[in-house]
Amino acid sequence: MKKEELVKTTKELIAIESCTSDKDKIVQALEYVKTFFSKTNFIIKEFEFKGVKSLLVTLKSENPALLLHGHIDVVPAPKELFKPIVKDGKIFGRGAIDMKSGLAVLMHVIRDLSTENKKVDVGLLITTDEEIGGYNSTGELSEILKPKFVLSAEPTNLLIGNNAKGVLQLELSVTGKSAHAAYPWEGENAILKMVDMIAKIKELFPKKGDYYTTINFSKINAGDVLNKVPDQCTACVDIRFVPEEDPKKIIKNIESLGLLVKVITTSNSSTCDKNNAFVKKLQKSLKKNKLKTDFIKKHGASDIRHFTKKGVPGVTFGPTGKGMHAPDESVEIESLDNLYKVIKDFCLTT
Repeated sequence: MKKEELVKTTKELIAIESCTSDKDKIVQALEYVKTFFSKTNFIIKEFEFKGVKSLLVTLKSENPALLLHGHIDVVPAPKELFKPIVKDGKIFGRGAIDMKSGLAVLMHVIRDLSTENKKVDVGLLITTDEEIGGYNSTGELSEILKPKFVLSAEPTNLLIGNNAKGVLQLELSVTGKSAHAAYPWEGENAILKMVDMIAKIKELFPKKGDYYTTINFSKINAGDVLNKVPDQCTACVDIRFVPEEDPKKIIKNIESLGLLVKVITTSNSSTCDKNNAFVKKLQKSLKKNKLKTDFIKKHGASDIRHFTKKGVPGVTFGPTGKGMHAPDESVEIESLDNLYKVIKDFCLTT
């Protein structure tokens, strides 16, 4: 049965410790993919930008109209998490939901389309740096490939992810005045100044409904010795902004409080029109398989944004699970079977 095949491939992918920074394991994972497609007539093209490798597997042309997308890299984890466990209808392990199970489904879909002699204009892009932004894989390839639509099998609980937040990471600095710790009134403590600023910054990010821009204070650094009033304090923040927000305005609002702001990284949000023709076809495939046709707004970013920035529409659509980057990461096996059926039908209708 196909379900057993999907479980087998997912487990074999999880067992490869393909952390983004481990180049040898990344190569091993890509070799696994090439072996998976070795007995077919696929066009397999390899790309490399700044040492980051990617694979493009296509059926009909080297620039497919429909591009399926998945990343094979994962975040670091203890050794035991790379020993997949099947329990209670779920697969547990690093990458189970983010996103080796989704990738396994895409691999089976495209291989089965070939063995069934279905001449559809579809391709599969497999990348290896999504966990650090995807800039040297999807980012570079979005300049080369010109699909009409992109679908990434990132986890969405089998709902259509047509919105994803952008990322803005900043280093914030304040300056005080140093003094001996025995005479703190002679100085201005930069830590206390930053604490006051943090309270003011939080007010810039109010909760609005169930989908709004958020800020996380990730790091703080100040002081060099214990017997001195610190005169410098820096804090690093991670902001996830909704498509309606302008990151330049966010920066300006923070600067208006009197902080020095340094941009560490920024990445665009992404959105796809619900009335897009490909989206409608995806909904039709969901309906055919008696599944919900609802949409979901994603709080995290995905590699889709690199294509949407270039004007190429795309969505995330993937399996059901939990625990991304966590010790209990898992994917529901039944959702893999449903995902396979929907995406295969979707490919046949495009």
